[in-house]
Amino acid sequence: MKKLIFLDTETTGNEPAKDYLCQLAFKTEGETFCELFKPPIPIPPEASAVTHITNRHVADKPAFRDSSNYGTIKLMIEDPTAVMVAHNAKFDTAILHNEDIVPAKFIC
Repeated sequence: MKKLIFLDTETTGNEPAKDYLCQLAFKTEGETFCELFKPPIPIPPEASAVTHITNRHVADKPAFRDSSNYGTIKLMIEDPTAVMVAHNAKFDTAILHNEDIVPAKFIC
């Protein structure tokens, strides 16, 4: 049986090669998760206008890789029995790759 992970990211922009994760949310059969993270670059006003996440919101948050949830999330998403479901999954997958997380399977 496949484990579905409904996932969304919010980022500092829309170019995975230069932008970073500032929020990750997901829903599985047994868990709902939504956390803010401090990206390594300031969140531009243009991104804040879309996501409604400002630098003030993330000022006291850890970077995603430094968060206590990173290891668990990485294992869950990389689990070969898991399927990540996301709108614009290609983008979310690229952002996760920047965080050294490679989804086992994904659909858009």
